[in-house]
Amino acid sequence: MILLLSSLVTAQQPPPPEDPCAAGDPAGCEARCLQGDARACSTAGYLFEVGQGVDEDADRARQLYLAGCNGGDGRGCGNLGVMFDLGAGVTRDVSQALVMYRRGCRAGDGTSCLYLGIHQATGDGLGADAAGASRSYQLGCEYGSWAACNLLGAEREAAAPIEAVELYGKACEGGHGVACYNLARMVVAGHAALPVEDVVKLYGVGCEAGEQAACVDLGVHLLTGHGIARDELRAAKVFQDACESDQPKGCSLRGAMYLNDGEDAPGFALLELGCDRGDAWGCKVLEEQRGATTREP
Repeated sequence: MILLLSSLVTAQQPPPPEDPCAAGDPAGCEARCLQGDARACSTAGYLFEVGQGVDEDADRARQLYLAGCNGGDGRGCGNLGVMFDLGAGVTRDVSQALVMYRRGCRAGDGTSCLYLGIHQATGDGLGADAAGASRSYQLGCEYGSWAACNLLGAEREAAAPIEAVELYGKACEGGHGVACYNLARMVVAGHAALPVEDVVKLYGVGCEAGEQAACVDLGVHLLTGHGIARDELRAAKVFQDACESDQPKGCSLRGAMYLNDGEDAPGFALLELGCDRGDAWGCKVLEEQRGATTREP
């Protein structure tokens, strides 16, 4: 009986209140911030910055981000750093952005570490520091920034390809599409083994993430039917989209498809475009095809 009553009391407990920050409620989230919830401060800052459920208010966003940062939430530091970095609602101040990125990284925010590393790698706002950038990417990766894992993998490719494979794999599993393409490249280069069907899937993920080189490789497999069902129409669209996104190989491959279909005008035009943009294969095919059309029968 006691157990039964206990279960009834538990069952009749009201459900926990909805998290206003998760619900995108600026006023409720700000109220939680004022009660000392540093994470709520950072979230409320974002809601005010982008104008979600409230008018955009860069000043209030800045104040809330700073409160979150001061309370120990690294996201607040990093988001405030981005405001200073981009001059979004505040006067651009790269040195102040770096201060905030460092604070955010120390507080365990992977994105802050990532942005700090990018500045260290490029020397924007401070002298270039390749070793420092690598350390920042390492921390960012450990804190869950898949973009940081991907950049760290790119750094390690030449000297430690197996480590790069592991980093790309980790980032790919985390949802970073470009890292999936980089993983596929490493497989093709012989640094890891995967069935061709899985490599093609990685090309597809990379393409969806906007990596046009991945789209080109995906298109080649669609055209040949190697590792995926043959689909010339889709291959043509993939090549055309890649060309329009300034990927010269896409222009050349689409041009070659036109020539194969007997459409010389668009074929030669796209091959010329690919060649002019630096695609050596396109130049070779263009020269061969021009020679073939000028030969005597």
